[in-house]
Amino acid sequence: MLTVLVVEDDYLLADELDCVLTQRGFHVIGPAPNLEAARRLLADNRIDVACLDVRLGEESSVPLAKSLAALGIPFIFLTGFPVAYLPLAMRYRPKLEKPVDLDLLSERLRALKGTKGAPPMPARDMHYGRHRT
Repeated sequence: MLTVLVVEDDYLLADELDCVLTQRGFHVIGPAPNLEAARRLLADNRIDVACLDVRLGEESSVPLAKSLAALGIPFIFLTGFPVAYLPLAMRYRPKLEKPVDLDLLSERLRALKGTKGAPPMPARDMHYGRHRT
């Protein structure tokens, strides 16, 4: 059974994610409504993958995403914001736009399991021919 950390501050969406993912065979940890709660859950549980709301009230989930990447835990961002909202290093990470297609989310979470949290290949800067950082 795949263990997924859900980090989402919207109560109704968090509850829907919890219910649907559980019905689809995932073991859901959380949902965590903020970074502090997410970090506690991460410290106390073995996590296979995570889905992260980009904006948690006044906080961003990017620091948590960086921690997950450092631990080799793959994640997917859930967001209603344009990709430009994310720091450049996080723009090429998996993401789904809200409202979230729950079938697609389930598929993507299962597909992420084998990735070990490795970042994707950076995009080439077309103008200068360099990797973006």
